[in-house]
Amino acid sequence: MRLHGCAHMGSLGLLAGKSVHGFVVRNEWELNVDIGSVLVHMYAKCGFLKNAVWVFDLMQERNVSNWTALICGFCQEALSLFKMMQEAGVRPNEMTFTGILNACAHKGMLEEGRKYFKMIKDTGLEPRIQHYGCMVDMFGCKEHKQLDIADRVIGQVLKEIKPENDGGVYSLVSDLYVLNEKWDDAERSTESQKMNMRSEEEKIWIVYDLSFVLEENIKARACSMEYWLARILQ
Repeated sequence: MRLHGCAHMGSLGLLAGKSVHGFVVRNEWELNVDIGSVLVHMYAKCGFLKNAVWVFDLMQERNVSNWTALICGFCQEALSLFKMMQEAGVRPNEMTFTGILNACAHKGMLEEGRKYFKMIKDTGLEPRIQHYGCMVDMFGCKEHKQLDIADRVIGQVLKEIKPENDGGVYSLVSDLYVLNEKWDDAERSTESQKMNMRSEEEKIWIVYDLSFVLEENIKARACSMEYWLARILQ
């Protein structure tokens, strides 16, 4: 749907998104789960939160995508929305937890962040790099400066996820150092990222016959990271 593109364009896509929304209204299309979800996501991502809530309230049926879009848009109200979502019997997904952990990081709620991170596994999901990133942000922020924990999380991430295959890991490290004015460390991290970057051509050798091996390795690394982080967050 065209609205998906509008949402990812941010404010630049808002005008086009409103035009599509107007088309939906004029033609009396039903505001079903799919259309409503994209509209809520578009308005929330563009910062038009009142519009997002207006569409959300008009929906007769809501799913995890609708709730997640609203949670990600409303940082301050995210925890209350998450509770309402649970009470409505809607099961959260990976993006939902990314939004809720971001909210905890922005509000400096360390204990709440620990609780929601552990809840990822309890829900039957596996923590992803973005979830670990939220935890590093949470402990590494200037207000709390629990850099010992943040550094340990980063150290384990660097061991478990090969940085040359995931530039986001190095970006995570560099951002933490910059935030805490460790300029030399930030520069070294940036240089390491440049040295270890692989071209897309070098990645093409991964063939389908090896996919099951890669999948098992990824699962093993994820389990190891989950166990280790659970230990240090106790």
